Amino acid sequence: MKIVNIVASGSFNQKIDLAALSVLGERYSYNPEKYIGGYITLSSAKVTIYRTGNYIITGIKSVESISSLWEELVSLLFTHLDVSLFAPPEVKNMVGQSDLGRQVNLSKLIVKLRDEDAEYEPEVFPGLMWKTEFGTVNMFQNGKVMLLGCRSLEELERLEGDVVKVVRKLSINNK
Repeated sequence: MKIVNIVASGSFNQKIDLAALSVLGERYSYNPEKYIGGYITLSSAKVTIYRTGNYIITGIKSVESISSLWEELVSLLFTHLDVSLFAPPEVKNMVGQSDLGRQVNLSKLIVKLRDEDAEYEPEVFPGLMWKTEFGTVNMFQNGKVMLLGCRSLEELERLEGDVVKVVRKLSINNK
């Protein structure tokens, strides 16, 4: 499984003058006519900042990189805000991508999942959408799987394992 995106968020716990952050230069953009938040570009992620002091970091590729991205963000803002008030980010959503290594007959699978919270309407969306207690699965006929909505690597791995077990158990294929 490959992590495609991690979204983390938190608060600076103070009101922010978004226009004043333009002193950050090219790494910062703010256009209140287009959107209410400002954007800071980090080395490998993007931060959306709101005047309330809340922030969202998107584009994170690994759990391990969160702390270094946080340090980078704090170092950019320490002369402009009171960093002693900052609350570090918490993971809110992880997106993983996996491959079952074989074709999956989604029409047969949706019948087998009839008691689950699953939908398959190929004329609307080409994948099967299955909501579980750990997250949401988008599965495609080519065996590619998107795992969405998990809050930890453990949840993501468990969700992937559950998908593999269900597909194996049901022996779903294109026959």
